[in-house]
Amino acid sequence: YLDNIYVNFLSGSFTHCWAGWKSIDYVPQYNKFLLPTDGEGEIVVNNVKYHLVPGNIYLMPAETKQSFYHINDNFVTKYWFHFSAKVGNMNLFNLVHPRFCIKLDDDGEHIKNLFIRLIDLTNQEETVYNTVAIKGLILEIISFYLKMDSKLPNDGTQQYETDFRNVLQYIEKNMEKQ
Repeated sequence: YLDNIYVNFLSGSFTHCWAGWKSIDYVPQYNKFLLPTDGEGEIVVNNVKYHLVPGNIYLMPAETKQSFYHINDNFVTKYWFHFSAKVGNMNLFNLVHPRFCIKLDDDGEHIKNLFIRLIDLTNQEETVYNTVAIKGLILEIISFYLKMDSKLPNDGTQQYETDFRNVLQYIEKNMEKQ
């Protein structure tokens, strides 16, 4: 059933955020990954505040209340991208519920290189190769994130435990609604 995962790149870049980088209590229809490299800021996802720290990766799922902002004049520099990730007509992160922040440890360079490759490909001419490679990189980043999340002990920050039997039952019941 998970063969029906569909991903689509919407936008992304390596950005030194401007002084007005701020949005409060909005609910986007797309997912975001953030990989900060410098500066100080915060994000809020479902009323939980996270200090942006280089060496961490952040997931901001679609259809969740979010905020982001600087906390001083040390403006945030980050890799980021917006994307859709669906299984059938459901957002992937409504089916699996990983943490919104993961410390990367030794994997920081690997994930940074994936972001760099993804952003580089999206800035090139659209070709069949680039289109497939972009989708592959998004899936690789999602897979990496879910793998890192699954290695962490449940510390109460996860909203829900992911039970893939429930995911599969939901998909099975709702496949014909596509």
